[in-house]
Amino acid sequence: FENVTMTVLQAANNGGERRENDFYPTPIECTQVLVPTLVNWPKVVWEPSCGDGEIAKPLSSRFKVISTDLIYRGYGEGGIDFLKTPFRFADAIVTNPPFGSHVSAFIKHALDLETPYIAMLVNVNLWHAANRTKLWQRRTPEVVYALCWRPDFTGVGRPYFNCVWTVWGPRAAPYTRYERLAKPKQSFPWSP
Repeated sequence: FENVTMTVLQAANNGGERRENDFYPTPIECTQVLVPTLVNWPKVVWEPSCGDGEIAKPLSSRFKVISTDLIYRGYGEGGIDFLKTPFRFADAIVTNPPFGSHVSAFIKHALDLETPYIAMLVNVNLWHAANRTKLWQRRTPEVVYALCWRPDFTGVGRPYFNCVWTVWGPRAAPYTRYERLAKPKQSFPWSP
């Protein structure tokens, strides 16, 4: 079983080699389908893991976006570690946090900052882990939007996991809605 698992991971990760600093840009269609759902959100949104802007660009069609990242990748402002930022730059955060060990820390920190509106793109399996129950219960999300396709984060045509947008409102929701978002028929390029 272990050998099979390693083979699958290696195929998914292009031979097992990880990109420097685990940089896997979010395909633009992931944000394109989210933007219309962000009704009654503040006019300013913070994207704290902006990378090369693939989330910030479609957000900018509707919001003023403050784009920061730990590492400068030609977009936004680099050198800002979200996990060490003692204040929020806006009342709304939309991001694809680094998958793996940092995802829970990103969610926790956004909640610690008492950010009223949060949307995070995460692996569908994130909320299946028993050790994240307390994190879920801290402020029950309003909605989980399931993407009805597998995003291709590597750009090599072999997407290997499903994703959901988890969206929080200012208060804990009495229950979390679960909705599905279809892949847009066409992705549109965005200019910064």
